[in-house]
Amino acid sequence: MKNSTFWTSVVGGIALVAILAAAPASAGSPPALALDQAIDIALKANLGVKQAVEEVRAAEATRNQSITQFLPTLSTSYSYLYRDREQVQSIGGPVGAGDFVINPRDEYNFVTSFNQPIFTGFALINQYRIADLGLDRAEISAKLKRQ
Repeated sequence: MKNSTFWTSVVGGIALVAILAAAPASAGSPPALALDQAIDIALKANLGVKQAVEEVRAAEATRNQSITQFLPTLSTSYSYLYRDREQVQSIGGPVGAGDFVINPRDEYNFVTSFNQPIFTGFALINQYRIADLGLDRAEISAKLKRQ
């Protein structure tokens, strides 16, 4: 009796393994991918390719920043100074007749400046060319990583 129970268990186990092994293959297997689809999925998931794309964007931003160096700049500044009393200087004559204020009690300064580079010894054009070469390098690096 022990022998028949043993063989029943073995045959039942083999049947169960055969059913479980066949079930995932027929029920839940993913569809086969074409080569183009597999390549697209791999490129989208590749961190090296994503990094190369971001390096290209950074190089473009650097080049665009170097272009702005050719444009004029406008700057402003403001200051305020308060004194306890104003300083007065007299130039002679009756008291109060020739007095004038040297330092007023309240002093306001507002300065605006406009700056346009005309010639910088070719520094600006060379910075732009270097930034443009950096963009070319980043694009070539991205193509190599994609390959």
